[in-house]
Amino acid sequence: MKKGWKTRKIGDVCSLMTGGTPSKAKHEYFGGKIKWLVSGDVHKGQIFDCEGRITEAGMKNSNAKWLPVNSVVIALNGQGKTRGTVALLRTQATCNQSLVSIYPNEPEELLPEFLYINLHSRYQEIRQMTGDSGNDRRGLNMNLIKSIEIPLAPLSEQKRLIGILDEVVEGLATAKVNAEKNLQNARAL
Repeated sequence: MKKGWKTRKIGDVCSLMTGGTPSKAKHEYFGGKIKWLVSGDVHKGQIFDCEGRITEAGMKNSNAKWLPVNSVVIALNGQGKTRGTVALLRTQATCNQSLVSIYPNEPEELLPEFLYINLHSRYQEIRQMTGDSGNDRRGLNMNLIKSIEIPLAPLSEQKRLIGILDEVVEGLATAKVNAEKNLQNARAL
């Protein structure tokens, strides 16, 4: 963290919300048009779509609610790699109770992408909040998430860091495509 940056708790600068699961006994609650995230969806990094779907009746009869587009979602549970993993929600969706949406109260003070970068880089630290002995199944909860301190860099610095990350991600995508082409060419030879 650079000199002059403020540090604040997530709960002081962000709104948090979670969702719910409609009754599995009611088949009419599932298979609709409403996107419904589960914890495994965080592994996408940026969520534009998901497999889960619920109906309007399923949404009305559960704690599922619309999450803010561009919010950061974090998985609360999962013994494998899921607990503590974050993603950016890039579409209108709901979620079950194993995810929490985090959205800055003042987007001109804290960009969701900067929050994502910060939390993504602190994956191990966040997992350690509930223990990570391999046998520990405790999950994160909203109070733990609210207590996480984050740096508030000046907006210009947040944008600069986001730009750097975007370039890195783009470079990795290009490298992956090239590696796949090289592998295909090698197999053809």
